Amino acid sequence: MLKEAGGDYAMIQVRTLPNRTLSARAQTDPLSQYGDLWQILYESALESGAEVLSGLDVTDIDPNNSSVTVSNGDVLTADLIIGADGPRGRGRRILLDQDQTEERMPKSFMTYQATIPTERMTRYPELDELTKGQISRTIRLIFAEGKVLHFFPINHGSAYCIQYCPNDDSFEGHWGDKQITRLSDVAGICEPKILRIAEIADPAIAVRMPDNIKLEHWVHDSQQFIVVGEAAHPFPPASQQGIAMAFEDAAVLGKLFGHLSSKDQIGNFLYAFEDIRQTRCYSSFQDDVALYRFLAMPPGPNQRERDARLKESTREEGKEEGLDAVEDTSMARKQWEEVKKVYAYDCEDEADEWWIQWGVLRQRAAERNEFYDKSSFGSREA
Repeated sequence: MLKEAGGDYAMIQVRTLPNRTLSARAQTDPLSQYGDLWQILYESALESGAEVLSGLDVTDIDPNNSSVTVSNGDVLTADLIIGADGPRGRGRRILLDQDQTEERMPKSFMTYQATIPTERMTRYPELDELTKGQISRTIRLIFAEGKVLHFFPINHGSAYCIQYCPNDDSFEGHWGDKQITRLSDVAGICEPKILRIAEIADPAIAVRMPDNIKLEHWVHDSQQFIVVGEAAHPFPPASQQGIAMAFEDAAVLGKLFGHLSSKDQIGNFLYAFEDIRQTRCYSSFQDDVALYRFLAMPPGPNQRERDARLKESTREEGKEEGLDAVEDTSMARKQWEEVKKVYAYDCEDEADEWWIQWGVLRQRAAERNEFYDKSSFGSREA
């Protein structure tokens, strides 16, 4: 899920397992590389008894017979196949073919990602304002008409990452493509410091979401196949919540299947997962796109109102001790409500709540039916 979600860096806080330690970089820098996360998950999977096959491509998935064919010709079978192979993977195509849906999510935006060694930036005094006092967890957000730019230090400040997001849908790109685009060729008219960054940055990779189709179902009709992460709900490149949603998917699925005592429960757990996760993921996607549109809106009355409210919010935060003192109609209060909706959510609590409300009842009903089937009363002829 992580690899297909794309990019090189993620703002993360990792809760490790007992006796698990992060690399020195991941311990001290919340903008960690995906390699650190892959290593944690890989080692944890091995310790839990998983068998990891490397160097093999999946050439076919048969969801009706719960089997996967790999490039050496082997056919692997299981009680359940989980498709976490990203927005361009076979898993998503299987569900798209099943649903034949035409419903679409809001249109995404293009992202160009590049890096600049810090040493190179220090050669240009006009860039001191962007780098002076910058700490590892700071992300600068620079926006203008039709474009948004994220600018933040990586690798303990030895380099900077630039994610340039213009309102451009001229072509598709993938995280695995070569970095051949010069930011200076696509930046357009910008403030001088931004143009300088574009000129000295390394070649960028250009990425765009492959489709914005809203899957109606993440569970195959066979109840033996499900898609998760970016295969189920692709997020815009450089989104605020895309990686978090993939992690939440894994946590909810793990919580639900922690109650598994019979193969007959698999279907119920899969549909429970879909019910718990769809609203959350699709809502977060819409929030990400809405934030981009809010920041990149064209000049006009709405843009002037936005700027005035942002200035008002800054003044209020400077005057008040806390958000409780800000009037409910202020922009700060609205922002706080959005923050609570995103970050006060606990996906594992949602899974626990489903189990208490529905899962336990279904399990008891199944046990009761099994008891009567095995009892003399249940087997007595009419």
